[in-house]
Parts: sequence; structure tokens; C-alpha cells
Amino acid sequence: ITKFGTSEFKKQEDLPEEIVIEVTAKCNHKCKFCFNSFSRDSDELTTAQLTEIIKHIYDTGIKVVRFSGGELLLRKDIFELIRVHIN
Repeated sequence: ITKFGTSEFKKQEDLPEEIVIEVTAKCNHKCKFCFNSFSRDSDELTTAQLTEIIKHIYDTGIKVVRFSGGELLLRKDIFELIRVHIN
């Protein structure tokens, strides 16, 4: 994939079949085994930033985008991001 933030996204032949995006590190649990426990208070990308990223991913030809994180429902815009993903 080429530079983010430009119109230089082009279809490539050797891309993965799917991409996983961690949309939040926030979580209401404190699991000792969780790798996100150190970054729960980190900054998150905005709805607009994630929307742009999702659209660029699809523009490159990748067909599957999965959301990951901490607890996805702690993100107030999660359903908006899902709608972008579905459309």
C-alpha cells in the first residue's frame, strides 16, 4: 500500500485477504493476560480518520476488514464505523 492521506492508493496483487483494525484500546476489564492493558488511555483515531482508512482499504481491493480492540462498544461511534464498513 502506498502513502496514507493521499490519493495514491492503488490495487496491488500481493495484498492480504483481510485486515484487522484496532479501533480502541479502552476496556472495562482488567485481564492480566491482555496485551492492551498498558495502552488503555492512549489516543484513538477519530471517526473521520477511521472512515477514511476503511475506504482506502476497500479501494486497494482488500475485501475483509475486521474490528478489534479492547471493548468495541466503549467507542461511541462504533455503529457508525460498522455502517461505513457494511456500505
